[in-house]
Parts: sequence; structure tokens; C-alpha cells
Amino acid sequence: MTIVSILFLLLPSAVQFDDALEFLSDNSPLCDLVPAYAEILSENVRLALLARGQVSWGALVPDSVFLDYVLPVRVSQEPVTDWRPQFFAELLPLVADAPGIEAAAVRVLAWCDANADFMQTQRRDQSPLVTLASGTGRCEELTILQMDALRSVCIPCRQVYTPWWMTCDNNHAWTEVWTPEGWVATESGLGVDSLDQPTWFSTNASRSAVVVAVVQDSVPGALLRRGHASLLNITSNYADTGFIRTEGSFGGPVYVSIVNWGALRPVTRLVPGVDSLELGCGTYMLSWGWPVSCLTVEVTAGETVVVTPVDGGPLPGSTMLNVEEEH
Repeated sequence: MTIVSILFLLLPSAVQFDDALEFLSDNSPLCDLVPAYAEILSENVRLALLARGQVSWGALVPDSVFLDYVLPVRVSQEPVTDWRPQFFAELLPLVADAPGIEAAAVRVLAWCDANADFMQTQRRDQSPLVTLASGTGRCEELTILQMDALRSVCIPCRQVYTPWWMTCDNNHAWTEVWTPEGWVATESGLGVDSLDQPTWFSTNASRSAVVVAVVQDSVPGALLRRGHASLLNITSNYADTGFIRTEGSFGGPVYVSIVNWGALRPVTRLVPGVDSLELGCGTYMLSWGWPVSCLTVEVTAGETVVVTPVDGGPLPGSTMLNVEEEH
């Protein structure tokens, strides 16, 4: 056992089994807490703690990072499966002599790329074991495979995505790896030998409207909370950004949309209590109320666009669409 691993075992703040299981139970959707999954969750916790004690970087991972970004049994909407035993057994020997967490991450990502290629599948996410067995998956499924593989050897990671690209059709999801120096973005399907980004990805990401990171925990100041997950706005890590701020009563949410696949697609929204948004530079359509009011705004780097209800006007070309005439 390495000196670092021994240090981890001696740390009084290290997470214990009961604490980890309680955290997982408190921050998982109710559908994951049925008796049929109890053994999977328990084994997930046991192997997560075992991996933390056996890798040289385990002691460098703070407890809070371990709980949020190593321990979860699921990444997104894929079914709950007992993936950790297989990945732990196969990948721990692969990273045993890695000089650090980044080098270990590169080895794990290269293993994922060697075992699965990008291919469109179905709308509902498949499990990482299905992706591994079939050798194919779309971007989110490849991200799930990557993250479960990384987490199996105590490499913290989180899912990051843009709901819609600003400059081309479609959307995208990818993985960020935690290091003591900060989060590092990765991309699937590269046959990686480093964590550097390909040109196509860095170019598109630098022109993103919104980039969010997912954490299975309740985080103050999150852009949005969905059940037990928080969506963190990390757009400024990838792109030049500005702000949209609303003033006054809009009678409900203000949707922020861009064009993708030939239609206006909401990327986020302003709601009562959240009156400011940080967004990538570009042109956005804001819409609210009924009949719909809308406004086109331009977000520029470092500047704030202030919007009030009187700034909006009717939706062009459909002012009276489905609106009853007054009698």
C-alpha cells in the first residue's frame, strides 16, 4: 500500500460506509431506493470506498467531491445497474501504476474509446454495460460509460452538456474530470493520449449559448434543480459571456431561445427569484406570457442587457394565433 493510501486511512474526515450510504440515499430519486436496488447501492458504496483507499490519489479527493462526483450510482436517466464491480475489477489494474489522477484518467478514457464508438441509438439512455457490450452509444451514453469507468477507480467526474449548439444543429454532452488544479473537459471517441480538446469541440464550445454541469446534490445558486440534481451554469469556463437581466413583473417565466433544427429551442429561462442569467455571446429570442410577447436581444461580452415587460411585442406573423376575439 502506498504512503498516500495509508494517509487516507488515517484521515479522521474520511467518509465511512454508513455516511456514504446515507448520502446516496438522501440524494437519489425515490425510484432508486426500492428494495430491489438495495444490494446494488450497498455494493456501489463499498467498492467506491475500496477504490478510494487503493489508488494513490484517493487521499487528494476531498470528501465533498467524493460524495458528489465519485459515489453516485447513476449519471442520467439510464437504468440502475450493478456496473461498478466489473469496471473496478478491469480498470484498477490498468491505473495501478499511474503517476497521478490525470494520467489515470487518460488511460481510462482510452479504454472507453477502444471499447465503444459513437452511434445514434434510442431516446432513452442505455446502461453503461449495454454500451460496453454493444460497442456503440450516442454522446450521452458514451459519457455515462466514461463517467462510470472513471468513478470506478475514484476519479471524480461530472456530466456537462449544452442543450442546443448556438452555431449548428443538435446538442452535445461530455465529461469533465476533477483534478486538484480544477475541472478538465474531455471528449469521447478520440483514442486519447492526453486530456487536450479537439479543434471542432473547442471551437463549438467557445460559442455555446449555455453550458451546464450536473451534480447529484442540492447546490445553492444552481441554475436549475431537477429532483435531487442541480444544474450549474459553467458557460464562462468555455465561452465569452454577458448577462440578461429582467426588471418588472412578466407574469411567469421568460424563456430564452435560440434557433436549432429550424425552430426556436429554449436553452434556459428566467423565473421569479432568478432575474439574471449569464449566457454566451450571441442573439437570443426572449418570450413570455399569453398572448405571447417576444423580444430579440444581443448578448455581448461583459455587458448586461436589461429587459422589462414593455420592451416586448407580439410574436411576428402570429399575433392572433389561437387568441379568442373579444365580444
